[in-house]
Amino acid sequence: MGKLLLVSRLVVLGFSCSLLMITPAQGQLRNLFNITTADFYGSDIRGTEFGRDLEAIDEDGEVFLFEDFKGKVSLIFFGFTRCPDVCPTTLLQLSQLKAALTAEEAEQLQVYLITVDPERDTPIRLREYLSYFDPGFKALTGTEEQVATMAKSFNVFYNKVPTAAGQYTMEHSTYVFVLDNDAKSVLLFREGMAIEEMLSDIKKHFR
Repeated sequence: MGKLLLVSRLVVLGFSCSLLMITPAQGQLRNLFNITTADFYGSDIRGTEFGRDLEAIDEDGEVFLFEDFKGKVSLIFFGFTRCPDVCPTTLLQLSQLKAALTAEEAEQLQVYLITVDPERDTPIRLREYLSYFDPGFKALTGTEEQVATMAKSFNVFYNKVPTAAGQYTMEHSTYVFVLDNDAKSVLLFREGMAIEEMLSDIKKHFR
């Protein structure tokens, strides 16, 4: 109940996480939505090799490299802890997805939040934020340059938008990337997909 209350409070803050701006990177990802097969509900992105240039710091302050994705099916979402709408909604959905798995299946899955707001999202803040959804979720951050490189390696768009009183919010892409056990890009989940659809796709990549 506390988890749902937190998400509700975040959502009513307003819809400042605007995604109306379309960039070339977003356009490339949108085009991938047309790459579908009868086997998956999500978009088939095999062969794209997203994320190869990733180098980050995780929620424990440890160095995290692309190779560290190997060993589990990874669900990767770009967002930030002060996001009022799409981020908490997506993370809640991913926590519900994980809860629908058997214990053995859940051990084969890892969810990652990569922040687009490294200025405010410290490892400690990220760890505390994710604990409201699932303490097993991991977070990645880094320097401004590292975050920019990570976003570019996934063709993810983000942008800082000034708000009142000298503050700011972030615009960002809302896709969930799926990497298989070998850290190969396999699927792209769009915002609004049903949990049942994502579960069906993910289970096909478990060993």
